[in-house]
Amino acid sequence: MAHSSPRRRALALAALVGAAGAAVLPGAALADPATAGRATSAPTQWSQSALGRAPIPIRMVGGTWSASRQGIDINGNARDRLMAYCIELTRTTRTNAAMQQVPWAQYPGKNNARDHLPEINWVVNHSIAAVGASTMQREVAEWLAAEGRTGLTNGLQAQEAISGTQAALWSLSDDTALAEVRSPDARSGADGAVGDTRKVYDFFVDRTEELAEGEGARTGMSVSPADSSGAAGTLIGPMTVRTSGDKARLTSALPAGVQLVDSAGAPVDPNNLGDGQKLFVKAPADAAAGTASLDFTSDNAVLVNAGRVFTGTSVRTQSYVTGSRQYGPAHDRTIVRWTAVPKPPVVTPTPTEPGQPPKPGKPVPTLTTSASDKADGDKTLTPRGGRVIDVVTYSGLRADTEFTISGELMDKATGRGTGITARRTFTTPEAEGDGKHVDGTVEVVFEVGDDHEGRTLVAFETITRKGRVVAEHRDIDDVAQTVGVGVEVAGVTPAHPAPKPPAGPSLPVTGTSLGLLIGGGVLALGVGGLLTVAARRRRAALGTIGH
Repeated sequence: MAHSSPRRRALALAALVGAAGAAVLPGAALADPATAGRATSAPTQWSQSALGRAPIPIRMVGGTWSASRQGIDINGNARDRLMAYCIELTRTTRTNAAMQQVPWAQYPGKNNARDHLPEINWVVNHSIAAVGASTMQREVAEWLAAEGRTGLTNGLQAQEAISGTQAALWSLSDDTALAEVRSPDARSGADGAVGDTRKVYDFFVDRTEELAEGEGARTGMSVSPADSSGAAGTLIGPMTVRTSGDKARLTSALPAGVQLVDSAGAPVDPNNLGDGQKLFVKAPADAAAGTASLDFTSDNAVLVNAGRVFTGTSVRTQSYVTGSRQYGPAHDRTIVRWTAVPKPPVVTPTPTEPGQPPKPGKPVPTLTTSASDKADGDKTLTPRGGRVIDVVTYSGLRADTEFTISGELMDKATGRGTGITARRTFTTPEAEGDGKHVDGTVEVVFEVGDDHEGRTLVAFETITRKGRVVAEHRDIDDVAQTVGVGVEVAGVTPAHPAPKPPAGPSLPVTGTSLGLLIGGGVLALGVGGLLTVAARRRRAALGTIGH
């Protein structure tokens, strides 16, 4: 299957040192390498509504006061932004120090952060930047009600959510507790900010004891399995769609007469495919053997989860964990192959005594094959070779019986064998009712080396049982059995190429791989604990809610 995913982006942060309270936390923004620039402290719509008001200082047991600060942009891009939190309370930040993303296993801190990865990951993946203000407010309110505590005073303010989250993370990373919350000044207008900040802190500390997680939310999208096969006229599948974003849609054209259907054979809307939906492909019963590459796209999928760690590149400085997610389109591809339906087996009546009705005879097994490039489903391998998958459709084999299928790729020009062979043993399924014979498919894969460039190869297949030939298909002129190595197969019209998604694997964020390196990007940070980094985040609204 050809996979595609978000292109890897370098992360760049620039620092700003401010003066609000004893320690001011900087804001920053992520920049695409092609448009990287210096950070500016000019207010943006996001920073003004979410962090532009007076910060809410907090103090951990044995520590000093710390406070959040408004965000800043790079290149004036107010849309793309990730947030990050400090996970090394006692480590001093080096202003403008270069930073890089690292796996959790390479986290350099000597505190408890690495031991509490699942809890930290749960916190950041349920924080305001990851789930949005309304969702976080609802979850905190439900928890307060379940605990029999009074609700939020004035809804959930962004400053309360951020300071409470930071305190909870420090309690995990540095084995400490929230000591005090200082009231913001009159400009904030956030009545009850001290109490609500502590409620957010209590919410996370209580929940992480039982809801720690290693993976966070699903990322990207996928359609599995990568390769499906069957006979024309039957349901080929199922293929399962999984997406972390909006509805998925089919972006490639289906061959004439081929349908995307559900398990009952009813057509499905290819532009409205939900997470977990199971799909089947059905080719007309009289269709010749063929292959289809199906490309799918899901808009606004989660490309990268919260929970990534950044540390100093060449110097030790305060470490950070990202607190929001990156969104964008995600893609995947699956290949479907079908064989032509064999002609009904010839049944030869068994001779009987004169005057007696003829006895039913045994069906004569038959088979058809369809060979293609396993990589993309077409009829042409690269000049360097590759893997040929031959889907063999059989008819009239004895049910629940072990057979062996053996194949060889023949040189069409000479009619001689190439020495490229494949062999596998398979067992036919049980027959339904009183039947004794069944139809089905079996796949054989040939490995073609780099010394066959320019050749046209034809797959010959033979099915045997206990060394006796049961059925075979050996037609040097059968296009369905034919592939080319760096050359097109005569008589085959190349299909219109489907749009190819951007190359590269998806970016799953799992377990101790939460810090999977996204790029060679460098970060420059200022003093403090809360950062904002750019990323696709059009869904998160960090403004004040609940008035």
